[in-house]
Amino acid sequence: MVCQRSGRMGTSLVLLRSSLLLCVLWLTILAEMDIDPVWENIFKARSDDDWRTVWHTERHRRCYHDLLIHMDWVCQKDIYAVKRKKKISEPFVDDQQAHRFLGRRRKRSATHHALVKRGIIDECCHGSAGCSWEEYAEYCPANSRLRS
Repeated sequence: MVCQRSGRMGTSLVLLRSSLLLCVLWLTILAEMDIDPVWENIFKARSDDDWRTVWHTERHRRCYHDLLIHMDWVCQKDIYAVKRKKKISEPFVDDQQAHRFLGRRRKRSATHHALVKRGIIDECCHGSAGCSWEEYAEYCPANSRLRS
């Protein structure tokens, strides 16, 4: 039993260390790179209404280091990002509601594992048409977004 716990803890530490290194690498790369000045001027000049107009239609193909810079714009300008969170009166749901939610998740999980997941590189870099701003926004790390 002790060996099992220490193995899990070791795996957790490796994952934590890897995540930390990736974050440092991400920040280093972002600090060293600049977006194409033409696109940067276009993006800076856009109003909120302009962003709403092009969000689902304008498409870009971005790969590797250009993708990191583009994602910075996407996550900052996400028109569906939740701006404020509603305060909830009760932080916990009752048992019955929790079981209903978990039951639905269990039913979906069987079909969910059969799906082949594609990453942002496959979808937005190697794909012929690139991705819309909305498609890029689905990959934002802190993705608190309004759903339709």
